[in-house]
Parts: sequence; C-alpha cells; structure tokens
Amino acid sequence: MDTLTFTPLGHATVLIELGSLRIITDPVFSERVGFKLGPWIFGPKRTIPPAIHLKELPPIDVILLSHSHYDHTDAPSLKKLPKESIAIVQKGNADLVKRFPDRRALSWWETTHVEKEGAPKLKVTAIPSNHWGARNLVDQWRRWGGFLLEFPDIPSPHHPSQPLSVCFAGDTANTEKYKKVHSFRKEAPIDVAIMPIGAYDPWSVNHCTPEEAWRMGIDDLKSTHFLPIHYGTFPISAEPIEEPMQRLLAFAEEHGCADKIVAAQHGATFSLPLK
Repeated sequence: MDTLTFTPLGHATVLIELGSLRIITDPVFSERVGFKLGPWIFGPKRTIPPAIHLKELPPIDVILLSHSHYDHTDAPSLKKLPKESIAIVQKGNADLVKRFPDRRALSWWETTHVEKEGAPKLKVTAIPSNHWGARNLVDQWRRWGGFLLEFPDIPSPHHPSQPLSVCFAGDTANTEKYKKVHSFRKEAPIDVAIMPIGAYDPWSVNHCTPEEAWRMGIDDLKSTHFLPIHYGTFPISAEPIEEPMQRLLAFAEEHGCADKIVAAQHGATFSLPLK
C-alpha cells in the first residue's frame, strides 16, 4: 500500500485504487448516453472509447455517483458492476442503484464509513456543488454534489498531521462552496482534487470553465494535485472538444504551477507515493 493511484477513464469516470480498495466515480462505459425510448437511446455519442473496457475493470468495492444526469449515472454500466459494490449516492438517488444491496444516500455534509477486510478504512462525506440533479422533468427532488474521501489511518504525504484526502467534485459551475469544504476540514489541504473542466459553452450556469475549476480546486481547496475530468468524451456543449484541456494547461503554465496537473490524458495513471 505504497501508492494511491488514479486512472481517468473518460468524462467523469475515474478509477481510484489504494491497496485492495477500489473506488470508481460516475462509471459510464456506454457508447451513447441519454434517455431510452424502445430500442433507441437519445443522447450524445462518445467521441473516444473508455480508456479501460468495463470487462477489464478490477472488482469494484465502492461506486460514487455525483448526480443523476445520464452522462454520470449510466444504468447499462451500473448493471454490469458487481452487486457486492457499495453504491454511495446523493440524497434522492437511491432508487437508481436498487440492484446494490448496500446503497447509501447521503445529504450534504453527511458521512459514511467503508471498512473492507484487509483494506484501508475509508470515510466518505457528501459535499455540495453548484449544479442541478433532475434526471427528467418530474424528479426535481434529486440532490447533486461531490464527495470528500478521507483515509483516516493513512497520513497525507504532503501534510502528515492530516489524513490522506481526495475531493471528487462531480459537476459544478463556479461557486464559493469549496471554501466551505476547506472549512469543514478545519482548513486542512486536499491531496488530490478531481475537478470538471468542460461543457461551459454555453452552459456556464451549470459548468465551470477550466480557470474557474482551477481556482476552486487549487485556491479554495488548497489542493496539492489537480486531476481534470469532464472533457473530451461526449459532445455536450459548443466549445471545441480539445479546448478545455488547452485552456487549463495554458492557465497553469501562466501561473507557474503546471506541475500540479496530473493524469491529463484519459488512461494515464497518476500514482501518489505515500511514503
């Protein structure tokens, strides 16, 4: 258990591994996402395949779902993940993961614990974001947000007095809410922030720009590393598909901290040494 590894698989799907504990965020492996009408699915089609095929995944222990939108909660993909997985969702979304006996719906700032024999303990806290959660026109009650992951028995390699930590933002527009996450952690820095950087044109009311994502992840959360997601996979907005990453890299270079960006390509693995 010498490293914490992150492998972005496309869009908001990231495989996180620590020892024998395996976590996946917003697992989407379908070629097309959207609502189903008979044999047809109406929604955007992938521009690139998943970096790892669903059948090639290791056994997943924890599934994190940020919200119910089709490009984040993909029913066909969920059906192919092991029922033994623990599904952790935002409040109002438990019905979307009924196939998993151990499903946990959290309100913002509510915490749950995962203990697997032989694996590090995991503490998961639901956190707010600036987005929305309805899957259709009649389910406005569904909550949305991100998750704060903390490993209480493993010290941060950057801040040894604090536990190892990861923030998975899910989807968010620009917001001050991550300052509250920083306060919730008693101003302890985050080791890795997983932040969305795409789908802002013209949807900036729901999706942040790369520069805004950087401010929230680095300035507000005080993160050591920045892992970009939500770009280059589904054509769901007007900006050129390569633009979000180009803007992020240019902004980070301009501020002299491009080395904070990790796993900047789908399928690239970032390994955080813990010793």
